[in-house]
Amino acid sequence: MNRLLTYLIGLINQYVPKSSSVLLVGTPPEEANIVEIGRQASRWRGGRVYWVDAPDDDYLAALGIRGQDIVRILSRHRGRVLWRFLRARIVFFTHGVLGQPAPAPTQLVVNLWHGEGPKGGGKLFPTRRLKSQPASMMVGQCSAMSDYMADLGDIDPGRMRWLGYPRSDQLRRGVAAERLEALGIERPYVVWMPTYRRAGTPEGGVAWSNTTDVASDEGLGSGLVDAVGLLQDQGLAVIVKPHPLDIVNREVPGAITIDDGTLRRAGIGLYELLGSAAGLISDYSAVWVDFLVTDRPIAFHVADEPAFRSGRGALPPAFDMPLPGPDLSAAGALEDFIRDLSGTATAWPAERARVRAALGLHEEPGSAERVWRTVLSELRRCGGRCPAAM
Repeated sequence: MNRLLTYLIGLINQYVPKSSSVLLVGTPPEEANIVEIGRQASRWRGGRVYWVDAPDDDYLAALGIRGQDIVRILSRHRGRVLWRFLRARIVFFTHGVLGQPAPAPTQLVVNLWHGEGPKGGGKLFPTRRLKSQPASMMVGQCSAMSDYMADLGDIDPGRMRWLGYPRSDQLRRGVAAERLEALGIERPYVVWMPTYRRAGTPEGGVAWSNTTDVASDEGLGSGLVDAVGLLQDQGLAVIVKPHPLDIVNREVPGAITIDDGTLRRAGIGLYELLGSAAGLISDYSAVWVDFLVTDRPIAFHVADEPAFRSGRGALPPAFDMPLPGPDLSAAGALEDFIRDLSGTATAWPAERARVRAALGLHEEPGSAERVWRTVLSELRRCGGRCPAAM
């Protein structure tokens, strides 16, 4: 959004009276952080809950949210989204809203964000360039990342709240066996969930790139063919969950590919799927940090690391440490991962505990309720007038 327009919206926002309402803005709309806050907000009887591009009622019902408890707004109706932002007492977003106008002193705007991982990179809102704060508070799950995330999010460190990500609640719920069978999953499984290296456009072009080597990006899937076969020999299915922005087809022979649309139609949250997994194959994504709360095996497929680091940037300082699982490019690493999956490994459980402690990972259950109650408590504490953001 135009920077001047964002500034003007923020200025107007200071003077528009607020209603007892909540606005939810997630990208995609079924992003697990916003969905879990939606579960909390939908039970609230203190006002209306407006949800931009909310998932359909069947999907919401499967996640324990009644459609009649929220008001759906379409993002293409920008005027209505703007009005609901200006009137909302509480706003939650995962990737941004309206260019991040300055919150009003009678409003709490909460940046849930969507991960604290080892990707590297720059500012969360690089085109904003305004002096005002983009949010009243920002939620984090790793205390060691707090100052780093505050800097990337252009928010005062005192506005960071170490509460855990709401989506970790889905990891603890998992999915019933009969619902997994509807997806073709009939035995224990491992999820390969690579982050994107090149983001695609709707027309099939490249929107932006985080790699300096296209060939290494396109060859990632072929590098797992043998691993899929060996895991299947151990009685494990392999699920490939591609990133929605990824321009590369990540299908691997013998594995089951499940995308966001498949999960949406099945009424299953992504983190619920992960919560029932026996293990995870990850890379630079924040998903493995989230998955640490399960204390289940993690392996890493980072064959393109030099190209990714050249394109994306250096590790956040908190991640300058050994990984909590084997790098599958190393000799014997796959067998090591299989031993961990079978419960016979001795080193990796201790390594996962070490990394959880080093990151200061919030491990207490109930993150969504904790975030929701913290927001309501801060509103009460400030008596309807919160720290200035302009």
